[in-house]
Amino acid sequence: MILRLNRLTPNYFRLLQMQLAGEAVAQSTDRLINFSALLLAVGGISLSSYSTRRMTEAAETFAIVGKEASEERNELHQNG
Repeated sequence: MILRLNRLTPNYFRLLQMQLAGEAVAQSTDRLINFSALLLAVGGISLSSYSTRRMTEAAETFAIVGKEASEERNELHQNG
């Protein structure tokens, strides 16, 4: 995704300084946009943690199964 940034001109820096000083008021955004952004962030974090938990469980299961399989192979190799 490409974000278009404003040109870094002296006037743009002056506007930023005025906003920081409280002399100029930035346009307020809609509350719905902020709320939807919050919901998307929470959903993304939840999905990421769920996926990480599932991968960890799968890796632990694979390690247990792999360890048991290697022990069985060693027993068969020693007996055979």
